[in-house]
Amino acid sequence: YEKKTSTISLKKQMEKLKNEIFTNFPEANSLEDLKKDLIIRKSQIEAEGISLTDYKDGLLNKMNIEKEKLYREIEREKEEIVEIKSKISENRGKLSNITEILDKYARLKQEISDKENNLKKIIKSQSAYQKLSSIVSDMINDVTMIFNQISKEISDEFSDFFPHFKGIEIKSIDKIDDFYLNDKYEEKRSIDHLSSGTRDMFLLAFRTLLAKKFGIGNFLIFDEPFMALDQERIETMLKILKRFYDKYNWQFIFLTKDPQLKNLIIKQFGQKVKVEELE
Repeated sequence: YEKKTSTISLKKQMEKLKNEIFTNFPEANSLEDLKKDLIIRKSQIEAEGISLTDYKDGLLNKMNIEKEKLYREIEREKEEIVEIKSKISENRGKLSNITEILDKYARLKQEISDKENNLKKIIKSQSAYQKLSSIVSDMINDVTMIFNQISKEISDEFSDFFPHFKGIEIKSIDKIDDFYLNDKYEEKRSIDHLSSGTRDMFLLAFRTLLAKKFGIGNFLIFDEPFMALDQERIETMLKILKRFYDKYNWQFIFLTKDPQLKNLIIKQFGQKVKVEELE
């Protein structure tokens, strides 16, 4: 029974081997054809310098070991490749971040440059403002000195005609409120608080003084200058103008419809007057 079983198993193995052989050599239709084909292939292999001794079990095992070793090395290389790819991807991200940082740095550098340029402009503007402020301050000081000088001169010039004024202060010539006079009681009074006649007398005297200091024509034109004054004050003003005329020799031109004023002018200036009657 054992021999029979072994024989049956062997026949099965032989049949399997036969099927595998004919599967691998489909051109062989019989064992004779297979034998011839194998002999031809054996000759071809031997012609290539390969002998049966190359296929001993020990050598095959060694080759299998080398093959497994190569497979393991390939797997390690694959793992290293995967790791390198991961590092490359990570470095690409870092490179992208570095690129963004460099772009931000370039923008920040440009902003700093722009701010430095703006700061230079501001410094130049501040320097210009300081110079302008210094110039304006000097001008203000000069104007203040001029006003003080004018105040003194007008006080000295017309003290005979304004004995009730002890001193004159001029802060500017822009507004009438900036003229102040000290009365005989040493009380400071704005010229705007004087009577209209007194104020007109003072302003006319002041204008003649300005004409003397800054005028370039050497003549003055008076168009109905004394309409708000009574005769006594008109005579006072004509005396002021006569003194001015005698001192500086300017030409005066009076325009008026008032015969009384004409007669007072002739009386004050005498032979110096030339009268023209205009229709």
